[in-house]
Amino acid sequence: MPEVIGILVTHPANRQLLADFCAERGWAVRVTQRPRQFDAGEWQGADLLLVDEATASQHGPALLALKRREPAIFLPILVLVERKAAGAGWVEAGFDDVLHLPVSKAELGARLGAFLQLRRQSVEIARRGEAMFRAIVEQSLVGVYLFSQDRFLYVNLAFANMFGYSPEDIIGSLHPLDLVYPDDRPLVISQMKLRFRGLRDFARYRFRGVRKDGMLIHLEAFGRRIDYQGQPAILGTAIDITEQVKAQQRLERVMRALRVLSACNQAIVRAGDEQRLLQSICDILVSIGAYRLAWVGMAEQDEARSVRVVAKAGPAAAYLDDMRVSWKEDEWGRGPTGAAIRTGEPQVNLYPQQSPVFSPWRERAERFGLGASIALPIKLRETTIGALNIYAETHEQFDQEELQLLNELAVDISYGITAMRTERERERTARRLAESEARLRGLVEYMPAGVVLLDSQQRLQVANALAQEYLQMLAPGIRPGDVLTSLAGRSLDEFALPSADGRRRHEISLAGDVPRIFEVEMRSLTDQDSGDTVLVLRDVTRDREVEARIREQERQASVGQLAAGIAHDFNNILTSIIGYAQLVLYEPGLDAKVRSDLHVILDQGQRAAHLIRQLLDFSRKSLLQMGPLDVVAFMKEQSKLLHRLLPESIEIRVHFPTESMWVEADPTSLQQVVTNLAVNARDAMPRGGTLWMRVMRRTFDPRFDPPPWPGMCAGSWILLQLEDTGCGIAPEHLPHIFEPFFTTKGAGKGTGLGLSQVYGIVQQHGGYIGVESQVGRGSTFTVYLPELTVIGSLDIKKGSYADTGLVAGHGERILLVEDDERVREICRQALASAGYEVVWAADGVEALGRLQELAGAVDLLITDMVMPRMGGAELIAALRAGGYCCPVLVMTGYPLDQSAEWESLGNGNPWARLGGS
Repeated sequence: MPEVIGILVTHPANRQLLADFCAERGWAVRVTQRPRQFDAGEWQGADLLLVDEATASQHGPALLALKRREPAIFLPILVLVERKAAGAGWVEAGFDDVLHLPVSKAELGARLGAFLQLRRQSVEIARRGEAMFRAIVEQSLVGVYLFSQDRFLYVNLAFANMFGYSPEDIIGSLHPLDLVYPDDRPLVISQMKLRFRGLRDFARYRFRGVRKDGMLIHLEAFGRRIDYQGQPAILGTAIDITEQVKAQQRLERVMRALRVLSACNQAIVRAGDEQRLLQSICDILVSIGAYRLAWVGMAEQDEARSVRVVAKAGPAAAYLDDMRVSWKEDEWGRGPTGAAIRTGEPQVNLYPQQSPVFSPWRERAERFGLGASIALPIKLRETTIGALNIYAETHEQFDQEELQLLNELAVDISYGITAMRTERERERTARRLAESEARLRGLVEYMPAGVVLLDSQQRLQVANALAQEYLQMLAPGIRPGDVLTSLAGRSLDEFALPSADGRRRHEISLAGDVPRIFEVEMRSLTDQDSGDTVLVLRDVTRDREVEARIREQERQASVGQLAAGIAHDFNNILTSIIGYAQLVLYEPGLDAKVRSDLHVILDQGQRAAHLIRQLLDFSRKSLLQMGPLDVVAFMKEQSKLLHRLLPESIEIRVHFPTESMWVEADPTSLQQVVTNLAVNARDAMPRGGTLWMRVMRRTFDPRFDPPPWPGMCAGSWILLQLEDTGCGIAPEHLPHIFEPFFTTKGAGKGTGLGLSQVYGIVQQHGGYIGVESQVGRGSTFTVYLPELTVIGSLDIKKGSYADTGLVAGHGERILLVEDDERVREICRQALASAGYEVVWAADGVEALGRLQELAGAVDLLITDMVMPRMGGAELIAALRAGGYCCPVLVMTGYPLDQSAEWESLGNGNPWARLGGS
């Protein structure tokens, strides 16, 4: 006969669902038709009652009276509640259990079955007595137990099997707490105390138990306080719900993984950049997925093939500090992360403590409580670029369904990164294209030529600003859309043909107040089918002027080269004339008239020498006479000279320090620099103004005050500054002011060489020059020269040989090398008369032979530079190679360029240039 379930529920839908469920289980159902009224007789014979909170609140005493009607037979009454926090009060009031809605069918069936089992047991006990009750309990599939406060009094076989014991192992030997997992013992103790103290008759709760083999199981216990043999005891049932709990945990993990997947997909949609996306993924995995650690590593393409951590989150994030991971096939790359990157496949490591490939990180993982991990490849299209790494405390946190969802997450991340990088590349390409178009438009618009685009009908389509200006002179009145047929009266077809020199460039000359010359080049756009034509117009008026100037400069250079050659020959001739005249002057007993005539010869010879120096200056091949120069004293002297040079309308103001400041310079060349700058300042102030002259020192330190020019050395520099209050220099002209032939002055008012000459002289001095200017405010030119550190002073003592200025010798041996016999003889006589022993040679080869004959015993070598067979530079090089270290004095009638031949004289050895006399 089926058991009867009484349903006292006010909500019709819940009432019907419970009735249908009980009927499916084969139980008889008795449903009240008047839920708000209660008739105790109506429920006579019911085996279990299900009531809701409303019924329990309204008819609680009457319902509990039903339980007391037959004390020996257990009548379970269960209360259905819809609030998680509710329920405890009903059990304390005397009801047997509370069911929280909604409830799964499995849990509802198990709960009702358990209580019906208790009812059956109580019925059987009441009907057959204790013997029959024990037989039923022994055969029950539900674990039944009876224990006192210190030991088990009875357990059936089902209960013993749950824990892997026999009943005999448990009864009388084990304390109830011996079978409870240590962490859950406080819960079980509190439930036991409540019943043994009489504060509660019945209790239902879940706890974890420990089997004999150490395995953990989950149980649900139903226990009731009874009197057994005059002592309080607890009789109850236990159900093994381990599989149910695991199923629930699996479901929770899958649901959690689904929530993670959903949140991450939202982050992928919202992410603005890759870094924020990856950090959001890690944060979500830790906050929603409850993992110990999540991090993303990107594969580097360095030699070590290292893995760079780009995002991380979790309580164990410090695990990654200073951790070495690679994707190379080595000890540091065989772990899950490296393998995932190399193979492109997910790597699951559920038992890292047993995995040999995890050995480099095992101790660190144990310290941070990491018990299992997975590494999921992140791909850019088909290429693996990194890995998403997720760590959990135990391997149970990664089951098959969860791993599948997490792998889907890695695929979604890969898609998101691919889409993000593709979009970024698209934006970059679009930006580059726009920039390229803008540059092209800017290039066409601002290029120093007019650019015209004509269609196949020669209609004007595009013309940059310069082209529009030129067309108004070459084709007046032309507008966009008009047909262009000619330029300056010449047919456009003429410009499509090669010119006389075979090129496609033609010239058009326009007469007028300001003559203009234009160069025209016409070409078809052969890479298009449109038949468009490009016309390039260039104003070459200035180019032709510059070419003319260059031709003039080349002519002058040729004259200068000729002058330099002539100067050499004249120098040799004058050396003989002046030298012999000086020798004769030193002869005793000369007639007064002869001595007077010799002085005339010497004066005229010196005038000729001065003319030769002017020729060298003209050819720009004179030597710089470099030496220590006090710039302060020099600039004071220049300011006095400029007072006479500049008009009275220009006021000269100076700001010079009181101390001396030294540089190595050629005073004449430096004077040319100051003069050129002052003349430019004068031309910029035609109505007068102020010229400031300043000298100052500035020390550059690369750490705090780096030098203002590339290649400029740190250290102390002397600044010469000239500032005017003139018209200033236009910004577009500033970059070109030091270029040869560049000038803003009118025709015939400037050569365009003054500032380029200044620039060259400053460069020869190892210096730099800069300019600052504002239109209408004036310009400031600043020359930077390296400061010369003067250590002590040089005291030169003159000899006492008459009044010739020659230093008297004491038999020192001089090797004189000169190919010109007359020059050689006059030098030999002059040196011999001064007390020196003179050995001579006609060229470098003969000089080396004389050195060998003399075994190198020479105190001074005097040599010409240009000689047959071997010149002075080659001779000096041979001396060095042969180990000779005597001093060398070079004399020449040729100017010496700043070339390799001249520089070789001082390569690695101290040397100096001496002025001629």
